Amino acid sequence: MLTKEKNNKNGQFNKGHIPWNTGIKGIYKALPHAFKKGMIPWNKGKSNQILKNCLNCNKEFYTRKSYIKIGHGKYCSHKCCPVWNKGTGGRHKTSKGYILTRKPEHPYSYKNGYIKEHRIILENYLGRYLDRKESPHHINHNKDDNRIENLMLFSSHSAHLRYERKGKYKMNEIIFNGAKLIIFLFLFTTNVYASTIIDTDKYCDAIRKAEGNPNYGILSIKCHSEAQCRQYCKNTVYNTLIKYRSTRCKTGEPDIDCLARRYAPLNANNDPQGLNKNWIKNVAYHLKKGK
Repeated sequence: MLTKEKNNKNGQFNKGHIPWNTGIKGIYKALPHAFKKGMIPWNKGKSNQILKNCLNCNKEFYTRKSYIKIGHGKYCSHKCCPVWNKGTGGRHKTSKGYILTRKPEHPYSYKNGYIKEHRIILENYLGRYLDRKESPHHINHNKDDNRIENLMLFSSHSAHLRYERKGKYKMNEIIFNGAKLIIFLFLFTTNVYASTIIDTDKYCDAIRKAEGNPNYGILSIKCHSEAQCRQYCKNTVYNTLIKYRSTRCKTGEPDIDCLARRYAPLNANNDPQGLNKNWIKNVAYHLKKGK
């Protein structure tokens, strides 16, 4: 009689072993509980899909009940969905709290054409594309608050982490700080606290309208774009009225008078017609009009 035991060395049957199905012809019979011909499936007539009308084109389409529960299943295709439509500039909020906006033409957008909105806002303000290694930061830690004054930009993700964890970082690692755009200056005079709001954007808008050209009246520095000229204008306003105010402005001097001596000085070499004498009046008019 042939042995039926396995070889312990290689796990195979010994030579001459007789298989259990020797002599059985045809397909082996199905198990008693297996599905057989003529049986009715348990889920017949219980489809998970329902018929709906597209909110955009009113076309009928099938969608799953599970999609409707999570707020989807409203449109028949990506072309009808505003979020995916290129012409509507779709935006939505991610599970991590960031706002994404659709910019498929952006060189650093995701594969689906979306990019984080705060990066677009910083790029529009700085007049250039952000580098991949540059890391934005929300000052109030609210990730959907993308106001320019609530954003900071660090030169690297490492500097961003060190700043958040209150570690050591260098000031030159901060490329942009939106908190400096609107600064409250408290002047203590005769036991009275007065506050002055320096809004660099408002000043630049008034200067742009008063100068009447996209260069913001800047002649000493060559600008390659209007966004770059605007940034130079903001830097001048900030440095004059905030950062170096104690050295550039006289005691009790109005902001616009101090800025005029720096921005449009009288009898300047680049002003042979003497138009700078009207600078204060024109800028003050547009400042008042813009309120």
